[in-house]
Amino acid sequence: PMLLPQAMNSRLAPQSVSRPLPGLPFIRTTLSVDTPTTLVHVSSRMLPVWGISPEQALDLAAANVRALAASDPLQPMQVEGVGTIWASREAGDHPLAGLEASRVVDLAQISSQVGAQPGQPVAIIVPRRDSLVAMVSPSPRELWLLQTFAEHEFSEAKHPLLHYPILVTDGEVRVAVVQQQEQ
Repeated sequence: PMLLPQAMNSRLAPQSVSRPLPGLPFIRTTLSVDTPTTLVHVSSRMLPVWGISPEQALDLAAANVRALAASDPLQPMQVEGVGTIWASREAGDHPLAGLEASRVVDLAQISSQVGAQPGQPVAIIVPRRDSLVAMVSPSPRELWLLQTFAEHEFSEAKHPLLHYPILVTDGEVRVAVVQQQEQ
């Protein structure tokens, strides 16, 4: 699946296979085929040929992302002045190349990969479809730094997604309230 902001839904053909992402209604999951030269949104008219329903196709795509993400977990990185963040790799061949934001189809898997304990919030930013960064129990300053980074990435992205962090705590999802910090 590929993720799109809800506001972009009008750009999809009405017969595109898509649905809101559970817990994140402002993001839609859409079924797409990503090739080296183009991206094609799958039409519900294609599915009878494949012998599968739209829900089954989206469930299968989500299962594929879960399996790929499990085989290529997020990597811890030390960032000076920030601490430990967890990120998808920017370079090299890895299973979700180009669609890293799709990892949010399983927020529990992300929380597990970053070592969050019960009750610990995980901040996740997905400023573009090929980027995902997570941080366990961020301070207000760290949340502000994550949002600042997300806003910069979002503004320069060819395929922008979200310009603010989301917080996941024991499966509950909410948009982070970020307070302005001193520079």
